[in-house]
Amino acid sequence: MNKTKTTSVHPVDAFKDISELHVPDIRVTYWTGGVDRNLNLFYENIKSIVLDECVPVEIKIQFETAKNVLLYSFFAYRMSTVAKSYAYSVFERSLAERIKQDIQDTKALKETKGLKRKLQYALDKGWLLKNDFFFVSDISILRDQELLDFIYKHFLDKRNELAHEPKSLDILWQVPEELALLGRMINKVWRADT
Repeated sequence: MNKTKTTSVHPVDAFKDISELHVPDIRVTYWTGGVDRNLNLFYENIKSIVLDECVPVEIKIQFETAKNVLLYSFFAYRMSTVAKSYAYSVFERSLAERIKQDIQDTKALKETKGLKRKLQYALDKGWLLKNDFFFVSDISILRDQELLDFIYKHFLDKRNELAHEPKSLDILWQVPEELALLGRMINKVWRADT
């Protein structure tokens, strides 16, 4: 059996004609129905994700960029993956900047290289709590080390998958929830002792 791989981009993923820039991606209309009502709801969900005043403006600009990319995913569905990937990068940069503010010693700062070490530092300092990483609050079934391992694995795997090899498309309506979670954690990191 000879399997041939297609080399052309499917029309739904192809570069849009300028006359279709404001036409919702067919996958959005297929899964949701009424375009106007859903675009407004999608917009309001994204708009409600706000970083606090204490967050540095550079971080805010980058996070707003992720929100704008996510909004445009209504018209180009795969941009939701780009938005999530960028939001995870903003979260990691936010941790790095906050840690830099906390640690003045260059050698000690090197000890926090890598996302896992940054997360551990934020947890150790109390900037983030284990429950902050979840949409639900009942995570009592996991022991502390299992929970930490899960957090590290989830964040590292998610960030790496988004950056290197996204395997599937998310349900578009769930992506704002993930950005909101990252936004809440960025806010908590910058609220702590600033």
